[in-house]
Amino acid sequence: MVEIIVKKVKAKSFSIRITPDGKAELRVPLRTSRRTVEDVIRRYRPKIEEMARKQQKVAAEFGALPALDEKALASYTKQTRQLLSERLDGFAAQIGVTYHRVSVKKQVSRWGSCSGKGNLKFNCLLSLLPPDVADYIMVHELCHLKQLNHSPAFWAEVARVLPQYRQSERWLKRYGHILLGQLRLSKEERNG
Repeated sequence: MVEIIVKKVKAKSFSIRITPDGKAELRVPLRTSRRTVEDVIRRYRPKIEEMARKQQKVAAEFGALPALDEKALASYTKQTRQLLSERLDGFAAQIGVTYHRVSVKKQVSRWGSCSGKGNLKFNCLLSLLPPDVADYIMVHELCHLKQLNHSPAFWAEVARVLPQYRQSERWLKRYGHILLGQLRLSKEERNG
């Protein structure tokens, strides 16, 4: 049975997440009564158990999760900047685009983004991904400089540069949320 840790937080709704050590964290609004918490746990216990099993299975396939303290994040950010400096311009030339600015951030919900002004933003954990997956994210964002949407023309451009891009998409769907979840948890721990 999964251990459930209750945290009262400034929030309007309940949320449940599985921590890297396999415990469930139930976040509840500050003024939630003990009885309400117990009712929520009783009602959602099967879902919590299922979430924990699923995460354990995926984590076992993915391997050991990296440490994400400030020192590690600084190192990953530096590695990601290095990776981008080595690969991004080559892909931009291949696609036939130029970008304005590149930044690396501790984004907790996405791997990359592209603004209408030609600014690219990448997740600081990009360097932890398999090389083909990191390449896919770079190409995906660069292709938005041609098509700021996900139209058939956009996907045709991605496929022209990376014909096997769907394998990278599958990897991200299967494992990407685990790394982003780690980053989210470490951010919450740093912010108290």
